[in-house]
Amino acid sequence: MDTGNPKDIEEQNLATRLFWGAFHRGDRKGAGRPLTGAIEEEELTTHGSKSLPWVEGTEHRALGMTDMNWKFRSARSPILKKLGPQNEVHMSPRSGKTQFPSLSATRRTAASSSKASRSSRVPLSPHQRDCRPIEDTEEKLSVFGPSDGSMRIVWHGGLSTARDPQGKHMERVPSASHSASLPDLHSMSAQRAAAAHALLFRPSGSSRPTSQHQRRPGSQSRRSRPGSRAGKSVSALPPIRKAVLEKYRPLGARRPEAQELALFAKKYIHACDAEQIVPQPTLLFTGSSRKLDTTGKTLSDSDLLAMCAAGTLRGVKEVDLSRCTMLSDQGLATFLENALGDDAARGALQRLNLSDCIQAGQATQQSLLNLCSPAKAASLQSLNLNGVTLSVRLLQPLCEALGQNPSLKTLNLAGTGLGSALNAMPCISHIFESKSIKTLDLSWNSFNAEDLAQLGVRVVEKQVVKSLCLSNCAAASHKNNSISPCVFFIEKLIKDQGSLTSLDLSMNRIDFRGALVIEDALENSRSLHTLDVSSNPLGVTGLRCLLRLLCRTSAGLLSMNIENSFNEDSLTKVQKIQTFTYANPGGFYTLDMHRPYHRSLLRTLYKMSEMFGVPPDVCFTIVSYQLGQYQHPAQKDQYGVWPVVTEGQLQFSFSIDHALELKLKNVQDDDHAEVLSRFSDMMRITPDFRKLIPLLAQWRSLHGCSKEQATMLAALSRDFRFTAIQLRQFAAADVAMSGLTLANLLPTLIGDAFDRWLVIQSVAKINELIKTMSRCKELLLFNPDSPTGKYILDLSTSSGAYVAQALAILDRWEFGVTKRKGLQDTSEKGDWSNVRNAKYMSQPLEVFASSFDSWIIPETDWLELDYVSSLRLRSDSTVLDENTFTEMLKVLEEAKCGGFRQIQVTRLLAHSINLNSFQMRRLLGVYKTSEMRTEALVCLFFRVVDIHHEKIFRARFEDQSELQALRKRLGSCNFCPYIQPEQATLEFDLSVPDQRIAANNFLTLATSERRENLKNPRYTFPDGTIDEFAMGLPRSWDTLATMPTSGALRFTYNCAPEDRKLSLRRSLLAQFGKWDLSNVEDHQITWYATSLEASEDVMEFVIWAKAKYDDIEKLFQAFDGQFGNGFISFREFEEGIHRLKCKKFKGKKQKERIMNVFRYMDPSGEGQVSKAEFQFVELFWEEIKYSIIEFLQWAERNIGRDLVEMWDALDLDENGRIQRSEWQISLSNLGYFGPSRPVFGFVDEDDEQTISWEEFQALKHFQDKYLPAVTSQDS
Repeated sequence: MDTGNPKDIEEQNLATRLFWGAFHRGDRKGAGRPLTGAIEEEELTTHGSKSLPWVEGTEHRALGMTDMNWKFRSARSPILKKLGPQNEVHMSPRSGKTQFPSLSATRRTAASSSKASRSSRVPLSPHQRDCRPIEDTEEKLSVFGPSDGSMRIVWHGGLSTARDPQGKHMERVPSASHSASLPDLHSMSAQRAAAAHALLFRPSGSSRPTSQHQRRPGSQSRRSRPGSRAGKSVSALPPIRKAVLEKYRPLGARRPEAQELALFAKKYIHACDAEQIVPQPTLLFTGSSRKLDTTGKTLSDSDLLAMCAAGTLRGVKEVDLSRCTMLSDQGLATFLENALGDDAARGALQRLNLSDCIQAGQATQQSLLNLCSPAKAASLQSLNLNGVTLSVRLLQPLCEALGQNPSLKTLNLAGTGLGSALNAMPCISHIFESKSIKTLDLSWNSFNAEDLAQLGVRVVEKQVVKSLCLSNCAAASHKNNSISPCVFFIEKLIKDQGSLTSLDLSMNRIDFRGALVIEDALENSRSLHTLDVSSNPLGVTGLRCLLRLLCRTSAGLLSMNIENSFNEDSLTKVQKIQTFTYANPGGFYTLDMHRPYHRSLLRTLYKMSEMFGVPPDVCFTIVSYQLGQYQHPAQKDQYGVWPVVTEGQLQFSFSIDHALELKLKNVQDDDHAEVLSRFSDMMRITPDFRKLIPLLAQWRSLHGCSKEQATMLAALSRDFRFTAIQLRQFAAADVAMSGLTLANLLPTLIGDAFDRWLVIQSVAKINELIKTMSRCKELLLFNPDSPTGKYILDLSTSSGAYVAQALAILDRWEFGVTKRKGLQDTSEKGDWSNVRNAKYMSQPLEVFASSFDSWIIPETDWLELDYVSSLRLRSDSTVLDENTFTEMLKVLEEAKCGGFRQIQVTRLLAHSINLNSFQMRRLLGVYKTSEMRTEALVCLFFRVVDIHHEKIFRARFEDQSELQALRKRLGSCNFCPYIQPEQATLEFDLSVPDQRIAANNFLTLATSERRENLKNPRYTFPDGTIDEFAMGLPRSWDTLATMPTSGALRFTYNCAPEDRKLSLRRSLLAQFGKWDLSNVEDHQITWYATSLEASEDVMEFVIWAKAKYDDIEKLFQAFDGQFGNGFISFREFEEGIHRLKCKKFKGKKQKERIMNVFRYMDPSGEGQVSKAEFQFVELFWEEIKYSIIEFLQWAERNIGRDLVEMWDALDLDENGRIQRSEWQISLSNLGYFGPSRPVFGFVDEDDEQTISWEEFQALKHFQDKYLPAVTSQDS
């Protein structure tokens, strides 16, 4: 009603001052109003119309005190006790409202005062000069309306007249000595509060208390004594109608609607006075608004009846009775029929709010039905019935009337019991017949799946509703497979052509499955801008779907509410629940097509096939369909949706290999980093610049919600790609979480190592930087160009999930390369996979999937596996020079971190480290335990350029179980001594495909070279029975298909030099080991024998032989004789030992020890040693020589080249002699873990198991003779 007219504004301010000046005595919190500075005046200052929001919502408080507060103070105040209980605040038994003492005006009298007070004169204050007085007839009350919009009510005690200097009458003012102030009751003493209350609320027949300066408590004033004229009437204030209505004087011409509202206010005040109730302070009664707003006020039926008695609410546009829970059904019905009964009132009414009027029953709803009929409520635009339980009998007629109302735009039916009604669907259909309803709230109504599906159909068909709220509408049902029924509604929106702009699906138990349905249904919705999915168990998996939807350029979504959606649904951990990974969708799927989630998943796979430009029949491999032969849809329907079947079970495999080949067409086979980069570009979402702002805004909206932030970071890390600048923007949005933000989003970075360094350096604090790097250590230590190694990954972290996905991608790429090259399948399970020993949740992977390639990697728990790359170095690759390699060994030996940490760092640099076999042997000597040596060899095994000399470093593993563990880790076909298998003991589990292939390869080799090369064969059946093959291995086992698929086979392979088939060995190494030796000539292969394959006697004989004869051929002639036949028999060998004065075997078992040496030299078992077989001495000597060289090189790095310093470090007891046990302990303490037995045997010339200083000096001659030459050769 504020039209800007000065007269209208003046009238509004006057009406406001009149009403609030009479009745408002406290602020909205119950505190007393501050008073003016005139402490002697009894005044109450209130705000005018300019400050009405300050007083709106005040509930039955007078003088700033509640009834409980007043009773508490009155109980403590001695003055109030003397005043009696008639002054206390009490509750009305009729209305249940707080009531104060009556303001009757039938008995008024002037308060007694002293002579001094009657003669006193008080000049007008500046505030009073600005006021225009409105005096009552008996001059007991003056209401001043100052120009600032506030108001003062001055109660005149001692009456005296003030005159100006010219002698004109100006105003009656209270005497200073007889007036009492009305201060803030919350800040005054109990006595002064009691006096102020008694001053203003004094019942009939009671005297106005005098000032304590005039009378003592209990004394009587002269004018109040019986018989006096003043004692006939003692009242506190005039009645309501006297205080306000009789003071009302129009200041000018008023508009008709303003006069009508003013008349209604007068009638309402009269009704309140008659009912003895306090009027409700609303803007409507002051003329400042056309809105009747009593939100949250404890209205009773008496309040409504008073309004009804005042007449109809003509010209009122809005009626808000929300949260008035004390109103009865009959009271509301009476109000609707009377206050809004005539056509004028209904024609003006635009908004009606009865939310949470819980007592509204059939009478109210019947009145509402009459009110909302199209013919009567032509202007009604908004109706709010939230929390009002609708009658079953009137539900359908009411919905039909609402649907036919042409002006209704907003309808709120939350919590009305609509969903539980038997006729819920017809009622919803009636509502959707409306062509005007834009906002519809059906929250907190329990709908089943069928009702929600029909609701979705109505939304799509009618295309009218713009904003729809379905919060907490999902009914519980076991037949829906524990999925929220809301998915049936969401799926129908896939055909929406742009009607909805806002959708609220909060608190509907929507999990990751429902989130995928939302993504599928709303992906092409350009009109939907706001989505509320708060308080749903989305978790990381579900939030990934919604964030992808937010970033799609085809979707119009701009903002989401994901508050309290971080809890992951437990179903994600159940393996029978079909999951989907957008960044790696390949795998095996089993779908029940009657489920919305499975239909959406199938449509999503069709979309991905379309995105890759690959026909569906190429990506899909249909295994079975329950209802017959399955046919892929030929094209999309008219809505741009892939049609899918709605019943039956469908099983298929989905593969993106063809699309991957097209994307990686020109990539080199060994460029794994480029493979991962292109795959991420193909499968991950790079937000468009138009969608990046909403995404950042969504991130900023979660500031302070740590759990929601962590969930969003985890979701972003799986499916998105960002630049370094964008990641820095994410980190800057919340500085406190910058480290955690970058640790989660680092896998999404587009760029190289420099970009990664740039992002990490944005973390300001060093301690936060360390935490950040620790959180993403799996990513930082992952080397795609040399991925071979053991991985223990936490799939719930972004780094762990990224590495797992990267290994899956590389595995798919590498077995494609293997097939393309025509190599053999040497995988552990026969599925071409490079992943071995995979465990998920501490269980073998075959419990969850048939193969790693078909397994959809989950996002929780731990994954453990060994990855064995098919990358191999060429034999002509350049190895590290001696200086660089020596420096590398020195750094590793002096490093403070443990051996496993050293290996992790070494794997990070493995693609730059090329080694020969002897360097690998020296590197293994750095590590103390066999476990660390195993990890080091696994890490760098495929970085060896001369794999044909692998026997050199294989000798570093002294226990057969260590070699068996290496074969299990690297694969029996990969870690197999194809070129030099002599004296190797092998054991194979025939139930494992790759071990069965390796065993068959040796059977093939033995058949070609010599069947007797398989020494001591033994087959262990699954039940533990052992067969030692007295008749030899069956010939049928030479064919892989006829070999047994269970049990274990063990044997030792030993071949004479003249029986070797080197071409076959090369072929096996190339086909099954994937090593290329095409540029290695036969003469370039150096043959070795290891000390582990021989006894102590053999080593002693070799050391003696090399010390006596430098030329092995001369030694052979010494045993065979000058005219020998070229073979040495055992008799000749034994005689030669005695003739050549070899004392190594002197003792009781001399003959037996000599026999052991002879048998070692005769691998074929023919009873004679040929010249070629006798060459083993030279091979064995090479092993001893390398052991001594390795020891001297270690000593030079750690002790020095001087033998004196070496002796002092090794002689622990300083007795001048070093025993064998003392030798081993000293080397272990000094950190040498290489082969020490050959070195001790070489130095101990007298075989007394002790070393003297003179014997130790033999290393000097060896150092001068061999070490420089070997070092020069290596460098």
